[in-house]
Amino acid sequence: MKSVLMVGADVHDVNILTKSAVMLEESRRDTWRNNAAGRKAMTGWMKKLARERGASEVIFAYEASGVGFGLYDDMK
Repeated sequence: MKSVLMVGADVHDVNILTKSAVMLEESRRDTWRNNAAGRKAMTGWMKKLARERGASEVIFAYEASGVGFGLYDDMK
């Protein structure tokens, strides 16, 4: 069975709150700045966590709102 990192995000003007877990592990909560540097740090952290936990895929979901467009562009 492949291992998956699941990340859910609550995106606001200033911050992004994430809750994440790999498979059935206990979830963790993190907060990131909603600017280019913060989004870059968040995506780098997700890739690192996936590698460390052996996850072959990252599934990321965020709420639909006007402030999500920059996040979407940075994650392509």
